[in-house]
Amino acid sequence: MVVGWEERRQLVKVANLYYMDGWTQEQIAKKVGVSRPIISRILQKARDSKVVEVYIKDENIHTVELEQQLEKRYGLKDAIVVSTVGLTPDMVKKAVGQASAYYLSKYLKKRNVSQLGISWGSTLAELVKEYPFERKEQMNIVPLVGGMEHNRLKFMQINWLMS
Repeated sequence: MVVGWEERRQLVKVANLYYMDGWTQEQIAKKVGVSRPIISRILQKARDSKVVEVYIKDENIHTVELEQQLEKRYGLKDAIVVSTVGLTPDMVKKAVGQASAYYLSKYLKKRNVSQLGISWGSTLAELVKEYPFERKEQMNIVPLVGGMEHNRLKFMQINWLMS
């Protein structure tokens, strides 16, 4: 995409006002004497012509990208990925517990949930430890306990071996 020096100067000027000085597109449009949609197109052209390149400089970018890939691939509304770089197994459980407690708390505030099922496990125990205290009298917490009876499992194993 080749642009003349005057057009390139305008791309740089508009991009500088928007990205560096924090002006709104409406403010820039008034200054330059064009409509806001034209400023939007100029900013897009600045990105397309590589006058502007946007980088996110934060370690969370990798986890956010993974979250977006999971959401897209499995049709999820939301996903949370926790970075485990440099963490011990216990620290990983705590980090997952914190993230899931935050997510669950946020989710429950938005919705009227009458029952919540909780399973077993040390990671889930971390969620319970990290969850902020709330009084929810209209909600039943239901333990999700289950599995096959021990005797039935033996029978199935024997049956399978005999087949």
